[in-house]
Amino acid sequence: EVVVLLRLWMVCFGASYGFRQKSHMAVDRVVDLMPRRAQAGVTVLVQIVVIVVLAYIGFYGDKACLHFAVRNNTTNIIRVPYSIKYAAVPIGCALMIISSTWRMAVDLLGIAVKRDGGKIEGEVANG
Repeated sequence: EVVVLLRLWMVCFGASYGFRQKSHMAVDRVVDLMPRRAQAGVTVLVQIVVIVVLAYIGFYGDKACLHFAVRNNTTNIIRVPYSIKYAAVPIGCALMIISSTWRMAVDLLGIAVKRDGGKIEGEVANG
C-alpha cells in the first residue's frame, strides 16, 4: 500500500514538474510549418484546452476526495485515509494549471525565463 500511495503522489508531482519544464511529449511538426502568428494562436489554444481538461480532472478528483473523507474510508493495511491518497490528483492538477497558466503568460507576453546566467526569471525581454 505504501508503494501505491507514494507512486500516485510521485506521478502527480512528476507530471507537474514536467509541465513546468516543458518536457512532456509534443507533436509540433504541423505547428512549425505555420506562420509565427498562427503558431502563437495554436499554442494559446492548446494551453487553454489543457487547462480546461486539468480543471475537469481536478474538480472530479476533489469530489472523490470529499466523498472518501465523508465516508472515513481508509486503506486496509496502513489505515491511511483514501482522501489523503487521492488528494494527489486535485493537487497535481492545480500545480499543472499554475504551470500551464505561467507558460501561457510567458508565451503571450514574451517574458524571458532564463535561469542559468542571462536574464532573471520573469524579466520582460527587450526588443
